[in-house]
Amino acid sequence: MEMSGFVPDDVAFIGALCACTHAGLVDQGREILDSMTRQYGIKTKLEHYGCMVDLLAHNGLLDEARDLVESMPMEPDALVWGALMAGFKVHRNVELAEHAVKHLIRLEPDSSGVYVLLANVYASSGRCDDARKVRLLMKKKQVEKTPGCSLVEIGGRIHQFLVCDIAHPRIKDILLEWDEIESRIRLEGYVPDKKAVLLNIDEEEKEDALARHSEKLAIAFVLLSTEEGMPVRVVKNLSVCSDCHQGVVVLAMTLSRSTDDLNS
Repeated sequence: MEMSGFVPDDVAFIGALCACTHAGLVDQGREILDSMTRQYGIKTKLEHYGCMVDLLAHNGLLDEARDLVESMPMEPDALVWGALMAGFKVHRNVELAEHAVKHLIRLEPDSSGVYVLLANVYASSGRCDDARKVRLLMKKKQVEKTPGCSLVEIGGRIHQFLVCDIAHPRIKDILLEWDEIESRIRLEGYVPDKKAVLLNIDEEEKEDALARHSEKLAIAFVLLSTEEGMPVRVVKNLSVCSDCHQGVVVLAMTLSRSTDDLNS
């Protein structure tokens, strides 16, 4: 934009900071945030601080991220604390996660996402008993978790999948397809992240529960229902869990390698 003679506005800076987050460009993000007021005279808004907190937290700079939140000239909202919390989950810093949760519960006492995030932090840190206590607290306060839902469009028709879904008419074929997919991606290095399962069940049952996540069912259905080379687009109402993210990344690499082999 600068090279073309355009002057960026506050929305352009949000886009640039988000791009830095996705690319892990921490130094560039700091420079961009600083240039807003120093070079362009644009007042930094809550959204810009939220983007910067997200960038710092996801790159492990948790203390700097917390300092930024606590030094902001305006009151942090739930999105800012949520960005901080997500970074704590990635890097398994339970102490700082609990600090963020106190503020999130004050701002959104009925939000199931706050409790689920904390439970996931505990689970990923090996503190399964604490994760179960959070779930029990949700029941006590009658806070209901929004079920994960994945949507795909095939031939102009929308197909919906929930975790452990058995309602789809092709569910048997879908489960068999994912079992075959998982066998392939295990050979490529995929290992089920059983810490993502908070239920008190044995290890084999945890792997089975992970294999029935809504996005995996949706992906298996798309691969069953479309021709080779067609793009796979899945829309989900909640964030993707760590296990599904890892599985999809390995699957994409596997499919890409197979296509390259066919073309050669």
